Amino acid sequence: MYTKFKRYFVIFIITSFFQFLYDMKYLGYLSPCLETDELCCVNLSDVRWKLLNPKVWTVDRTVHVELKRSLRMTEATWLREELFPYFEQAYCRFSFDFTEIESIDSSGFGILLAIRKKAKEQGGGIRIYGLRHEFEARFDFSSLFED
Repeated sequence: MYTKFKRYFVIFIITSFFQFLYDMKYLGYLSPCLETDELCCVNLSDVRWKLLNPKVWTVDRTVHVELKRSLRMTEATWLREELFPYFEQAYCRFSFDFTEIESIDSSGFGILLAIRKKAKEQGGGIRIYGLRHEFEARFDFSSLFED
């Protein structure tokens, strides 16, 4: 029993490693390293961010944001840097897709409240959809759903 589990675990680790190498090559991190004999240094947080980064696009003067996995300090900082310039371009409506969000911390709630406040000042607002049931109480408490 134990050896069977050990065998599957080793196969899982090897498969995960090769998937990681494939992702690194796809993102362009390995190609410069393979062309030279120099040791290649990779910032793993950059790789993680490129794999899980939010997608942002605009349709009909609305900024749509599709978030991945979590909304924590790193993502909140990125959202501030990415979304606040839209206010200068007269965008004041924001739509957030939370279908893939698994965790949110206080900085995630903070950036959503800041975006909501700025949008309301300019006559717009935010819309959140795909919210998991376990987050609804926290969103009600944070007054994000109030108009």
